[in-house]
Formats: sequence, structure tokens, C-alpha cells
Amino acid sequence: MYLCAIAIGCHPSALGCSGKPGDTVDGDALIEEVSLEVSAVYPTVATIRWTTTVPTTGWVEFGRLGEVEHTTSPEVEPATEHSQLLLGLTEDTSYSFVLVVETEDDTEYSGSTTFMTGSLPVFGSDPEFTLVEPGQGAGGFLLAPIWAGGANDHLAILDDQGRYVWAQALSDGGFTRARLSTDGRTVLYNLNPAQLDDMGVLVLRSLDGEEEERIDIPGIHMDFAEVRPGLYALLSQEIIALDDGRRVLNEIILEVDDQGGERVVWDSVQSLEIDLAVSYPEGLYGPGYEVPLHLNSLSYDPVEDAFYATSLFRGAVYKVDRVSGELVWTLAAMDGDFSSAGQPEDLQFLPHSAVATAAGVLIFDRYSTSSDQCSAAAEYSLDLDRMVAERAWGYSTEDCQVNMMMGNAQDLWNGNRLLVLAMNGQIDEVAPDGSLVSRLTLDYGRTLMYCERFQSFYP
Repeated sequence: MYLCAIAIGCHPSALGCSGKPGDTVDGDALIEEVSLEVSAVYPTVATIRWTTTVPTTGWVEFGRLGEVEHTTSPEVEPATEHSQLLLGLTEDTSYSFVLVVETEDDTEYSGSTTFMTGSLPVFGSDPEFTLVEPGQGAGGFLLAPIWAGGANDHLAILDDQGRYVWAQALSDGGFTRARLSTDGRTVLYNLNPAQLDDMGVLVLRSLDGEEEERIDIPGIHMDFAEVRPGLYALLSQEIIALDDGRRVLNEIILEVDDQGGERVVWDSVQSLEIDLAVSYPEGLYGPGYEVPLHLNSLSYDPVEDAFYATSLFRGAVYKVDRVSGELVWTLAAMDGDFSSAGQPEDLQFLPHSAVATAAGVLIFDRYSTSSDQCSAAAEYSLDLDRMVAERAWGYSTEDCQVNMMMGNAQDLWNGNRLLVLAMNGQIDEVAPDGSLVSRLTLDYGRTLMYCERFQSFYP
């Protein structure tokens, strides 16, 4: 643990400025005691605490020596006691920071102060990052669950150059998805049960290592999403009997909250009216039941207040209204609601993720005739008036890689897209014109689960 007291008082300028304690833009000194503590759990996370003589709001500007690389979110409510987490730091690196505090009349800047981050655990070799088009990347950070051979399994947060800024060893097994909470302070990840009747877990771990919450959930499977702080949606499953006595896997979208409440949003068997004349593949947990859908991903669109779920066995994307649980539409080659604007085979895909875009939906297509049998990120534009879908954009690797399990695609904030070839241990960032911007690769034998890029720790 690194703990230090900080000298204060500096007029605004770049980091590294000098000044007398108490220098302000206007008025008397505002900042009193300041301290910084580097976390003993995550040595690339630091907490700054300070007090002010009167209630103020404030923020922290920080970066490698002499640079302002990050700015924390400004405080909303005035107070005299303050704290901020410094996140996105690389290991064994010198950083400096400046505090900025405000009242209605005064603004005060602390002196620039330096500190050193510690070393993260070693999980074998680091990912290799290749930048193809400088200045074209979306930036931000990547949250990646990594299977690396038992003892080296871990969650990683990497910066835009593939460097570790946070890591957590995972020994529980069964994890397939990690997400950053909407407030940027907690990593969420799932632990899928080894047997269908076992209890799964949604884990909420604070980035400073101070708090961990574990929510037991029956039948948790593959993927989940945060609806808002304290409310989570996930794929769950249970075996039920049909009218003819056959046992099938009913896959549902289940909402749970941090108070123990549960709500079934969407029941796939009821909604889709499973055809009793069809035989379906057997389940992964042993004989004795069939699996009509094999739902394998879930995302939440806060604009539409809707979920997107994908079915591998039906080659389908389902949009579900969160409040009513109604199936809004199905995108699929068979039993879908859309006709194809091009060739009928354009709607043939094996999806492993789906997220809303301005034009329609971006999917990870694991393997399809419409992408020359390569795994691809593919955007479908959707005309909801005519109910016509068009495969309007796509990207696959130059060597036509096929990713046989997991994988996802993401629409980034600058218009770029992310293709996660999970089992192949490769992530490509791609420009709107389909050109490769950057590539991250793992050593052979290391694989990724569902990954997500986020813009900042400070929304």
C-alpha cells in the first residue's frame, strides 16, 4: 500500500506547475488536507481524498508525468470531504495529478503531485497489440475475460495499446461474460453452473477491491446485461415438459435485482410456440431433453428499452420489449419477420451476439454462406415500414478465420466496429470502410470470452 500526504496550492496550468500553497483564481484557499493511497489489491488503482474549508465540487486531472490523459467526473453535490478513484493506470509507472475544486465564486488548483503504481500479477505472456492505422482508433479500454490454462484464467482491462490497467485472477471457472457497470466503478461477471440444476452466480466486484457482491441465480447461462445499477438481465434455463410429454430446455430472459427480486421478461417456449412435429438437438448437460433454440447472447438497448437475444440453432436474432416481454420482431432466414433486400441467403447466419445500431442491428456471424463461410461482423439495416432487411456492412479477416465458439461484435462510439474472434484469441478494430485499424492477439492456447470496449471509466 502506498500512502502519502500531498502538498497543495497551484495556479491552473499543465501538470508540473508550481505555486504557493493556497493559490486560487479568486478568493481564499479552499483545499486543506490531501492524501493518496494506491490499492493493495489492485496496484494500478489509486484513491485520492481531500477536504476543503467550505463545501465545493471538484475533479482530478491526471496522467503520466507532465500530461493530462484522464479527467475524473466532476462531483455533483458540494461537500467538504471528497474522494476520487484514479483508473486506467498502467503498472510500475510514474503519474502526476492536479486537484481542481470550485465554489460559485472561487476555483483552486492543487500543486502537481507524483506517485508510482505497483506491479500486477503475471498471467503468462501479455497480448500482442498491432496498430495499423494511427489516429483512427476509438481509444478507450477493453474488458476481456481470458481463459489461459487454469491458474492463469483472469479478467483483464487493457488500454488502447493492449497494456494491462487492471486484472483479477479467476479460479471459479464457468465465466463467459464480463461487463463494466454503468457508473464505471464495478466489474460484473458470471459464473455458469457445471450442472443445469446448480446455482449460478453474478459477481459484482468494485475496481478498488473494497467490495464484492455475489447474487445466486438459478440456471444462469452464457450472457447477461446491466439494465441500470441494481437491476440485471440474464439468460436462464429450465427443463419443462411439452404437451406430448417430451422434455425441452426452456430458455428465458430473467431480470434480477440486488434485493433478491426476480421477474421473467421473456419465455421463449411460450413466445415462439415450439413445433411439436420437430425433433431438436439434445442438451449439453446430458440426455433426456431437447434444445429448440440454444440462446447464446443477450444485450440491452436503453434507447428502445429492449433486449436482443440470439439463437444459434435457429440462426435468429430476437428483439424483446423489456417492459411488456413482447417479441417485437425476429430476424432470421426461416420463421423471421423480414424479407431480404438482396439474396435470400443474405439472412442466413449463425449468430453469437447482436447489438442495436442506428441502422438496425450488428451481429457476430460465426459461420455463414453469406460471408464466404468466414466468421464476420455484419450489420443488417432494417426497414421497419416494409419489414425488409439488408446485409449492409460486413468485415471478416484477410485470412478468412472461422471462430467456432463464442465471439461477438461491437459498435463503437466513433463509428468503428470490433470483431472478437474469441476462440482464436484475436480482436480486430475496423473502420467504417472495412479497413483494419488495430489487432490484438493472444498466444496460442489462450482464448477470449465475450469482450467489450468502453470509452472511459468516467461517464
